[in-house]
Amino acid sequence: MAYKESISIIADTREQKPILFGRYKDVFVTRGCLKQGDYRAVLHTKYGNLISRTIYDRKSKGDLWGTFAGNHDRFKREFNRSIAAKEKLCVIVEESSKDIRAGFTYTGKRHPVSGTVMKKKLETFREKYGLELIYCDGRADMQGYMVDRWMAQVRLCNKLLAEFGKTGNFELLEALNRKVFLWA
Repeated sequence: MAYKESISIIADTREQKPILFGRYKDVFVTRGCLKQGDYRAVLHTKYGNLISRTIYDRKSKGDLWGTFAGNHDRFKREFNRSIAAKEKLCVIVEESSKDIRAGFTYTGKRHPVSGTVMKKKLETFREKYGLELIYCDGRADMQGYMVDRWMAQVRLCNKLLAEFGKTGNFELLEALNRKVFLWA
């Protein structure tokens, strides 16, 4: 049987409205308990399965306001855990940057936060802590972004591992280890 690029996505069991990724034939989805984020992937390479270091924390507009409108200590702890585990926790938002700036009526117990203030909070968090923020135009766009990025990691793994097999250059494995878990 010929090799075919594919990924298995683990959707956190606490994710209330999980993305199903049904439109992708080489993407398999399972539910599991993740320590950080909502989605992570196992990359199926020619050389075996590797776990991506890239984890996505999905946010709807309401989730985003709930997380960042007030004291976001819980998110900071989750973000710091991902750094300690040498993972890349990315916040992927179901809305465009323009839609976030337009605002949201948050019905939580916190004080109202305008869209402009929310964007400032997010961009400050990005600059201060190195958070990767990805704005999407809906869930379909979000699916595409995650699958495209993880599939690119599969291709990169295949290329670097093939090159390592030819050259024995351990710098290639170091480069690869920054994207996937080869060793702790």
